Amino acid sequence: MTLVFNILSIEKGAWQVLANGQIIFSHNFNIVRGEDKSLLHLQKLLDNNNLKLVNFKGCVLLVKDASMTQVKIFTTIINTLAWQFDWPLVADYYFQEDSEKMLAKVLKKLAKLKKFTAISPAYSREADISISKKQPKYKIAK
Repeated sequence: MTLVFNILSIEKGAWQVLANGQIIFSHNFNIVRGEDKSLLHLQKLLDNNNLKLVNFKGCVLLVKDASMTQVKIFTTIINTLAWQFDWPLVADYYFQEDSEKMLAKVLKKLAKLKKFTAISPAYSREADISISKKQPKYKIAK
């Protein structure tokens, strides 16, 4: 079985379980800005379908659209899971194809791998770092 962490948009994600290239279980969830509960949703998927992480043989991260911070967080999560279980791991970021077509492509890449190798995040845009326009309600005394 293969574990897929599929980020569908900035606000939606899904954990999916594949067997023989077909999705057999899926758990969709909302991504809330400022908090990450993706591992909680993974646990729900596992519990609801009587699955254990030790039964997986590989892992995939698909990011259709996400902020730079989300990409960093999700890449760290998937790297940590794959490292812990020595799963081969592949990822694709900001793809334009349909999720199912992209999944087929990355599964071919995954089939060529035998052990864990960390992935690095990829970004589609530059960071938007700016000075806050909010004015503090206090003054620092000299």
